[in-house]
Amino acid sequence: MTQMTQEKITLAQLESFLFKAADILRGRRAVTAETAVHLGRFLGADPEFRMNLQSAYDVWVIGKAKERMIEDEVPPAVSRVRA
Repeated sequence: MTQMTQEKITLAQLESFLFKAADILRGRRAVTAETAVHLGRFLGADPEFRMNLQSAYDVWVIGKAKERMIEDEVPPAVSRVRA
């Protein structure tokens, strides 16, 4: 493989990564397991870290969007009473 071919592949991969990253940052795309692995390799971070961030964000969004409905439909946990 020539240096020119390697540069084209690298630029194509970078372009794909940047489009995915931009969509994630704009909230148009979630971090999937595959994307987390790609981000981990590209940025040098654990894929699990990215997945945990996505999970925490998803829980927060659902909590805010459906807070009233959840409060109305789901009874709170029963706390233990100490004797």
